[in-house]
Amino acid sequence: MAAVREFSDGWVECAPGALGSILDGAWTMAAVVRTNALGAAWQTILSLENGGSFGSLEVATTAGGELFVYIDGDESYGGPVVAGEWLLVAVTKPAGTSVPRMHVYRYSTGTWVREDGDAPVGDVSTVVQTVAFGAWEQTQDPWDGRIAAVAMWDAALTDQQLDGLTARLADWLASGAVAVWPLGTDPVVDVTGGGADQTGSSGTAVVDDPTLPFDPSPSSGDDHQGDGAGAGLLLTAGPGTGVPAVAGHGAVAGVKLL
Repeated sequence: MAAVREFSDGWVECAPGALGSILDGAWTMAAVVRTNALGAAWQTILSLENGGSFGSLEVATTAGGELFVYIDGDESYGGPVVAGEWLLVAVTKPAGTSVPRMHVYRYSTGTWVREDGDAPVGDVSTVVQTVAFGAWEQTQDPWDGRIAAVAMWDAALTDQQLDGLTARLADWLASGAVAVWPLGTDPVVDVTGGGADQTGSSGTAVVDDPTLPFDPSPSSGDDHQGDGAGAGLLLTAGPGTGVPAVAGHGAVAGVKLL
């Protein structure tokens, strides 16, 4: 099941977890999204809030649809967005006042469009109190469509690093993200274990989307039985009932006692 979250004038809010003042320095925001239409309204993917929104990643209606990032009064645009298909969108920024780099990956064509934003944005020391998806401050610029996953890093990922993050959420986890949210779970949980978990939501639903070209599971696929071949058991020698864990796929693995 490829579970995603569908938004209809709704929102999801999460605790800040380990984000802290993540916009004070280098950072990356990324999301796997599908918008239904590019109409007259802008649409919010991610909003970082402290009383109000001081950092957001949105799809703007300018230039026929493009990424927009707002950082405490600074604004930057770039990266063409299309409606009706799944995209991986990302914004990367090194430390200091600098021009963010916009990245849009179209799953339908397997191609990236990358370009620098049209203006620089600065570092911001504000501490995150609320992480919001689908709208900022619950009512502004609501998302019209589906979001599969969102993540943030406290580094500016390179083009090559982003190239390796188009297929699986597990790769996002392995890349050192500060927070990773698969939005097709109810409630939404930060699967890094950092604690940026859901605190509230309204106007959203978890749905199955067989067209999703991205694996939203936090499991790498190497820690469960995948090919149907026999797998060994990993047993714990301790009190209580031992719960068998699968040791991978392929040839039968031996039994190991811890």
